Amino acid sequence: MSNELNNIISLNSDGVEEGVAIGGDRYPGSTFLDHVLRYEDNPAVKMIVILGEVGGTEEYAVAEAVRSGQVRKPVVAWCIGTCAQQLARATGTEGIQFGHAGACANSDRETATAKNAALAAAGIHVPTSFDDLDVLIRKIYTDLVSSGKLIPKPERKPRPVPIDYAWAKARAQDQCAYPSGFFEWDIDIAHRRFKLLPEAMVCATRNWPNNRRKHRGYSMASSRT
Repeated sequence: MSNELNNIISLNSDGVEEGVAIGGDRYPGSTFLDHVLRYEDNPAVKMIVILGEVGGTEEYAVAEAVRSGQVRKPVVAWCIGTCAQQLARATGTEGIQFGHAGACANSDRETATAKNAALAAAGIHVPTSFDDLDVLIRKIYTDLVSSGKLIPKPERKPRPVPIDYAWAKARAQDQCAYPSGFFEWDIDIAHRRFKLLPEAMVCATRNWPNNRRKHRGYSMASSRT
């Protein structure tokens, strides 16, 4: 969930200043509101995005903070698990648990549908479904840029990925196979030249000359293809 949310935000804004996953325990070590208040005081943060879920009541504290004016920055929020009630009706069960302790609605107030409604009533931007979350984030971001409240940061080149040590060492010692360029030998030619069975499919590396194979102790049969 955290990876996907960071990806969605990055694709529809100028990036993520900070992201926190509070986990799915029934009693988390920190709450949504703890971090929302930090972001409210952080001038680098212009928009706050929350992805909650069915179960628990932490989202209501954020709704109250927005309603009271304690949080003034635009907040986009969505609680996943709106299908839980439909599943409960279909299976005749009282509640649906989605894999961990925190994702279990013990009352109607803890359902994703109820929490999304409460967030929207407090003035928080809530999409109609998860599929529209990226659209809403893009809209709020565009509005912030248009109003001059947010100056987009320029794109920066991604940091180079470190080379695997074992691979780099093997390459330095000339123990790596050369990049392969493949082509198929005609089966008749392969049979005449290399005495291979006609059924054999013979491939060789186009960019690895025979003298290099011989020099390194490789034969046509043992070369990497």
